[in-house]
Amino acid sequence: MFSTWSSRHYPPAAVGTAALYRDEYKDPNMELRVDLEENFRPVFQQFVYGGERIALHDLRRLLENRWYRRMLPPDKVHDLLDLADFNPGQAISYDEFTSIVLGEKRLKSTGGSSIGVGSRVSESKTRARSEGTLYYLCKNTIPNIELGEYLYKYRCCPPPFFMISLSIVQIVLFCVTAFELDKDGIPTTALEGFDINSTLIYKPTRRYEAWRFVTYIFYHQGYMHLIFTLVFQLIFGIPLEIVFKFWRLMIVYFMGAITGSLLQSISDHYVVMLGGSGGIYAIMTAHLLSFIFNWSELKKDSTGSSAMKCLCNLPLRIILIILIAAVDIGLAVYRRFYLDDPYKVGLCAHGGGILAGFFLAKPFLRDIQRYPWQQNSGWMACFMFFALVGGAVVFNVAFKGYPPTDWS
Repeated sequence: MFSTWSSRHYPPAAVGTAALYRDEYKDPNMELRVDLEENFRPVFQQFVYGGERIALHDLRRLLENRWYRRMLPPDKVHDLLDLADFNPGQAISYDEFTSIVLGEKRLKSTGGSSIGVGSRVSESKTRARSEGTLYYLCKNTIPNIELGEYLYKYRCCPPPFFMISLSIVQIVLFCVTAFELDKDGIPTTALEGFDINSTLIYKPTRRYEAWRFVTYIFYHQGYMHLIFTLVFQLIFGIPLEIVFKFWRLMIVYFMGAITGSLLQSISDHYVVMLGGSGGIYAIMTAHLLSFIFNWSELKKDSTGSSAMKCLCNLPLRIILIILIAAVDIGLAVYRRFYLDDPYKVGLCAHGGGILAGFFLAKPFLRDIQRYPWQQNSGWMACFMFFALVGGAVVFNVAFKGYPPTDWS
């Protein structure tokens, strides 16, 4: 019986009851009620569990079908999955199903015991938390219904220390380097000033010092370079770290940094590189792709004042990100082509970061938790990414066209 509504079959529309809903009711859930009547009631009628009832394990299999799942609010899909997990072997009636989906009653098992204690917070509490500063700081990172519920349970433990700590280290090293250069009579300006002999920056003549492929992110050329890095890291990095945890963001950031230095070593053999562009463009690209993945849900949000809606407007945020990135890339082009040797700095970290963000967005920065239909999501992207990284490493070892190695 279950196979009759498999992923290959779209159920026929009901003809009578749906029309009654359209004619007699005018409420915000009208469209959802019609979808339930036309697409879900026939499924419940196919099963014989004492009326319009379906086993919860069958309901779970139904919700693994993307065509059915996309008709329901994401938070209600999660509620129903929680119900199935906590009540194995039980059944649910169509009336109970619609009450849960429409938010007309608390989640209960068929035996009457509540399972809502640890699985979902109430709508009023979620809405209250969705009006705070933290909500608007993290807005548009994931679907906003999920974000409100996540932030209600968020206790800032651990705090977003990765981006803050990284930024502090970069600021301290920049100040120390500027002080040392000033003692040698070398000024640090908006676009110039770094220690060419530093053991941390990437240098094509010292590629055997493998740490340079990562540690170049701690140094910057001129204070404008540092300012742009800090703006990206703190404005975009902190909200993503709050929502997705530090370890996910750290993986994407450092993979972006490594990809950036490898791309630089492959495409621009004679130029040094420094700055956090590889990491920040990785997380920024992943953030932009999350907009695309969750676009339909992000556009549904109606909470907050008109001013906040304007500031958090999705197209506006994308435009601002692109404009800031364009200015930063323009400065990178200047540093690469218009400064004198040996102070030219490569710009391939931007491209490497974008490449890493493109491949790692789906597996790391799309969902805060995985559900059955997402278990294999992103594996192919990860495989392709690490294959490219491995190929770049092999190129670095085998290619003979690099400048002579400095063994001093």
